[in-house]
This record gives sequence, C-alpha cells and structure tokens, in this order.
Amino acid sequence: MSSISLSVIDVDGIAIFIVIQIFNGYRLKYVNTKKFKIKSNSILDMENLENGVKQPSLVPENCDESSPINILFFTSFIFITNVISALYKENHLYAILFGLLTISSLIVHSYDNIYTNVIDKIIIGLIVIYGGYVLWNKMSDIDTIIMVTIISTFLFCIWVYAYGFYKKRLCFDSDKCIADRYHCLMHLIGCIGHHLIIF
Repeated sequence: MSSISLSVIDVDGIAIFIVIQIFNGYRLKYVNTKKFKIKSNSILDMENLENGVKQPSLVPENCDESSPINILFFTSFIFITNVISALYKENHLYAILFGLLTISSLIVHSYDNIYTNVIDKIIIGLIVIYGGYVLWNKMSDIDTIIMVTIISTFLFCIWVYAYGFYKKRLCFDSDKCIADRYHCLMHLIGCIGHHLIIF
C-alpha cells in the first residue's frame, strides 16, 4: 500500500514541478512607483515614491496577447501524468481518455475555434462521467479524507470555470493573464483529483 501512495506523490510532484517551472518562466516586471498612487502611508513606500525607487510588481512581462509563451499549452502536458498513472493501474480506458484530453487541450490552446472547443468539452465530459463511474465503484475502498479531497477538486474546477463564466471572472477574467493563471490552476487541480481517483 505504501508503494502505491508513493507513486501518487511522485506523479503529482512531477505535475507540480512542471507548473512551477512554467510560472518561473515569468519574470517580475519592475515599475517606477512615481507613475502610481500608493495608498499605504508607510514611511518605506513614501521614501521610495520620493526617491523614484523601482519596486517589483507581480505583473509578469509575458502576459499580453502577443506573448510567445502560452502557459495553457504547456500546462496541458500535465495530463500525460494521468495517462501514465492510468496505464500503471491498467485502466486503459482512463489512459485513452486522458491521452485524447492531452491532444485536444494542446490543440484548443494553440488553435482555438468553435470546433476544437466543442471536441475538448466532449472529452472533458467523458472524463468527468468515467471518473465519477470509477469513483462510485471504488467508494467503499476509498478513505474519507481522499474522498473529500476528490470532491473538493471537482467542486473547485466547477467553481473556477462555471462560476467564472457566469461572473466573467477567474478563468474568464477580462485580464488574460489572470484568466490563464486560473485556467492553469484548474488543469493542475483536475489532474490531482483524477490521480486520486485512479489510485
């Protein structure tokens, strides 16, 4: 049993490492604080404002429409870890579905149009249905904490996507950088949830 748990940790560790490396591709952008109003009354901020000291901002340089880095394209590769896990557990249908999701996600995040989007959503729906079926059949064997974590990952993905769509926030924020980061996080959380279902 401990070797199975170690495998889940290894696969998720690889997925998290990939996301961290992608986020490290973004560099901090330094902005001159004289151009912005500082709402804080701290002495440090006021001194920096008066002296024109450049302070780091968490706005990444590569966060505009013309950026050569497509973070969603690269985080789509995280789903390969689900393919590997499913093959390891000899669940070939899950492996095929995640292989298709990896391909469709790469295509959608490269050439987004109505047809690629519909195909991607169909594959996501199939994975949700099949994942629910596998979870239902394993329900008596799964620890309560793991079950709560799986359900939480599912609800998080629904919240970030569906609620975000409804409110035009999160994955659908008007700021492409924010929207992409939430979508990237959704890739990672969904990946982890399905790893827990697979194992």
